Amino acid sequence: MNSGASKRLLEKIRDEHPHWKLIVVEDGLASNAPHIRLLKRLNMRFLLGAKPDDHEHLFEAVSQAEAEGRVTTLRWTDDTKKEEVECEIRFVNQLPLNKSNADLLVNFLQYTEYAADGSIRKRFSWVTDLTITSDNARHFQFTSMRHLHEVMLYDLAKELPVPTFSSRGRARVP
Repeated sequence: MNSGASKRLLEKIRDEHPHWKLIVVEDGLASNAPHIRLLKRLNMRFLLGAKPDDHEHLFEAVSQAEAEGRVTTLRWTDDTKKEEVECEIRFVNQLPLNKSNADLLVNFLQYTEYAADGSIRKRFSWVTDLTITSDNARHFQFTSMRHLHEVMLYDLAKELPVPTFSSRGRARVP
């Protein structure tokens, strides 16, 4: 979807459902300043893919934050898979998205799986406006984009109020 079409769709959704609490989940193409500013203006939360090649400044800021001791890292062993996998979540809140938009602060999250030999099996990174803490970070343990959508629909969305529908068919969120 091009940015113009995306903007029109998101604005239409917000116009139709002004009270819905929404979390927009998109791939790395959406993690740019104009799109994030649009989501903020529309009062939509977001979780957007972020790749190192597309966000050099952000990943440098993560490295700097790590050197300053501001990055939280959680590690555990997942023995529910065919082979034992070491898992890691790293996160830091309130980093600038890029040099050109230093005022646009995002929260960074990275999930990594390591094989028994220490090699990286999977690694995914996101930016979000959701505050990440040691208590909620495991909610963000996604092993694929499909898994991310399943978790978002089940775990995170269950905390939002359930919309009710009026006789005119319009949804209302308590």
